[in-house]
Amino acid sequence: MTKPSLSLSGAWTGVYDYDNPGQDAVSFVATLTDIAGVIWGETSEPNSFSPIPDKDLVASISGLRTGREVTFSKEYQASVQGGEEVVFYAGQVSEDGQRIKGTWRIQFPFEVGGPFVMDRADGRTAVKERTRFASVEI
Repeated sequence: MTKPSLSLSGAWTGVYDYDNPGQDAVSFVATLTDIAGVIWGETSEPNSFSPIPDKDLVASISGLRTGREVTFSKEYQASVQGGEEVVFYAGQVSEDGQRIKGTWRIQFPFEVGGPFVMDRADGRTAVKERTRFASVEI
């Protein structure tokens, strides 16, 4: 019996932190679609940096998953002042497919970054995600 393919599709919750100890960690939610390792989706997080008084900041993400390695970029909506730079993420998916841990970086005039972690919000395992999509005929 072959092992089902990993899929990151679904709802996630997470937090990213800064290497700088003077800044607070930021929580976020994400919805991902993962088809054959191509990842895209959207994130929403409380406004922690933009001077425009938005309650939440929304961003689109796109990237790749190769096995358990994940890389993606996050781009805030155009209206997010202070969020013009692309944020780059790199991480590892846990063996059970329930967690992604890694680091993020922004290339400003100086580099800013830190660790992040994401957990599945809906409790479904990667195997169940793959099983659900396996029955779709194209």
